Amino acid sequence: MPSYGEGFPISIIDALCNKCAVIATRVGGIPFLLKNEETCLFVIPGETTSIAESIERLLGDDALVNRLATNGYNLAIKEFDIDVITKVLSNIYKELESESKKNSKVVNKTLSLIPYNISR
Repeated sequence: MPSYGEGFPISIIDALCNKCAVIATRVGGIPFLLKNEETCLFVIPGETTSIAESIERLLGDDALVNRLATNGYNLAIKEFDIDVITKVLSNIYKELESESKKNSKVVNKTLSLIPYNISR
């Protein structure tokens, strides 16, 4: 993924889930999840030599490919499994619902303090 800017690309998640070794740049959200030499090989954006060298490393080192692929797959299952994502989203919605109820009470209390003829 030789990008100059990204959030966290779905193509990386796809590669991890399919046990592919990943070559990526340290941009956007990518370095917050992937680790160089553990779950990917990082390259410098725009440096084609760096990308080529990383590809050559992977072509010549089956152990490195297997390590990156296995670690990446394990990371993907841990972070992006449907059950994990469902639980995270459910917790976010519950938190938002709770905050909404709290804010609603504050707004209603504040409105009750405004004289009737001004608030209508």
